[in-house]
Amino acid sequence: MKKIAYVVFFLLLFFMQIGAIFAQEETIPPENINLYDKGDQIFSLHAGLLVPLFFANPDPGAETPVIPAYEHLFPGGFGYIEWGGFLNPDMTLGLEFGGVFAVSNANRRALFMVPVTTKYTYLLRFYPLEVPLSVGIGVNVSKLNDQLFFGPVAKLGAGLLVDLQNEWSLGGNLHYLIIPEIYFGEKADKTRIANFLTLSFSAQYHF
Repeated sequence: MKKIAYVVFFLLLFFMQIGAIFAQEETIPPENINLYDKGDQIFSLHAGLLVPLFFANPDPGAETPVIPAYEHLFPGGFGYIEWGGFLNPDMTLGLEFGGVFAVSNANRRALFMVPVTTKYTYLLRFYPLEVPLSVGIGVNVSKLNDQLFFGPVAKLGAGLLVDLQNEWSLGGNLHYLIIPEIYFGEKADKTRIANFLTLSFSAQYHF
């Protein structure tokens, strides 16, 4: 976990340095900044580190309501593509699709997940910096060996992007990912709610 903390710290420091470099350049007066308009679109690529946090057992009588995820999974990786349309200069609504993978630390079984979410984003601008705050809900397909599971997924996120004064913005995003695996009937006691953290490098194209 210390290594993960070091990686997160240095990546955040890197993005802060990028912002500082651009902030030192000549600032464009606010009236000349090319804001987004309703109907504009974005296309984004996200890739980075998946950090398993914990598995929650919603059963009130459970002996272990919270199970540390590092006891079962190694850190993994992920990649997403995102499309969104501007509802106004500050808000977008779109879709995000991607793949997530991790490996269990007991028997080296591979876990694959494919979350598809509808994503709402509110954009804060501190030129040349942009801070996207997002929430997404959707469906997730999980595969562990030959076991396949379909269920819901939710995610909360925040990011820091640098506007490169053209169609591109570069930076990073941090997302909290919640994936319930719900069972009914005799298997109800197997229900768990997985919690993950994702840290990504992001490239965004707006048009």
